[in-house]
Amino acid sequence: MAAGVGHGMTRLLLGASAVEDPGLYAVTSPVEMADAGVPVLAIHGGADEVIPAEFSRAYAKAHAPVEFVESPGGDHFSVIEPDGHAWAVARKWLADKLS
Repeated sequence: MAAGVGHGMTRLLLGASAVEDPGLYAVTSPVEMADAGVPVLAIHGGADEVIPAEFSRAYAKAHAPVEFVESPGGDHFSVIEPDGHAWAVARKWLADKLS
């Protein structure tokens, strides 16, 4: 399974491409899903070459309670670095929500 990740994780998880099963892609699209019903913070690396930040931006626009933050210069993996910008934003956001 890991070997297929670089060639389309979504296709690997869903078992079909968007061309093969557009309906499946439509119902599994976060943009098309109902609101989560809880506060959501979407942080996306501004330099992500794997998944464009526009995907997270569109999700946030489609779901009003979602807060979107673009991590400047962040790539696809920098958002999971504990000492990076994204986690500094996430820690503050969580602290604000929990206080």
